[in-house]
Amino acid sequence: MELEIKIGNKSTTEYVLIGLNYIKKGVTKIIILARGKQINKAIDVCEIIRSQTKLKTININSGTETFENIADKMHISSIKIVIEI
Repeated sequence: MELEIKIGNKSTTEYVLIGLNYIKKGVTKIIILARGKQINKAIDVCEIIRSQTKLKTININSGTETFENIADKMHISSIKIVIEI
């Protein structure tokens, strides 16, 4: 079973608690997704969950997503972190 956490405006603690609660329910894989300024928070969430469980970082992908607007293009950095038992 896996859980996907999309990092947004909630506090780091809230995302950590979500992850830990699902681990107690049997989730063995967590995918953490973030864009832009939330990337730092995603890394913090990953490290806190890993320090409190037996999960290990399996894969980290980073890249740039392009969004087209009427006026211009926006390039936003993104990250995907996969942790599992």
